[in-house]
Amino acid sequence: MGESERFGRIEFAIGSDVTNEFKKAVAEVEESDWHPIHRAVNGKKEKTGAEWAEVCFVPSAMGHSKKGPEYRYLAKRQAMAEQLGLPGLESQPVLPFQTMAMQGKK
Repeated sequence: MGESERFGRIEFAIGSDVTNEFKKAVAEVEESDWHPIHRAVNGKKEKTGAEWAEVCFVPSAMGHSKKGPEYRYLAKRQAMAEQLGLPGLESQPVLPFQTMAMQGKK
């Protein structure tokens, strides 16, 4: 699977809708299954503060046949810096992107 006689292994990645089902699958990932993402800086490997994990997820649109392609779903997470509350603003600020609260992680 994923092999081409002409080109060998074809590697690619695409984004996915962050549905409620996908969020539930991400929430079930064990803490020990998250891996740090590194980048090379001056020839040295440094942590970026982001992590990735494989998620056990099959979208309903693809789960109708065992003969369909097999895709792996990876999630990326990055802890947001703690923000101090502003006087008179007790609620969480609305951010322009999707977020997910993770239990037990500080």
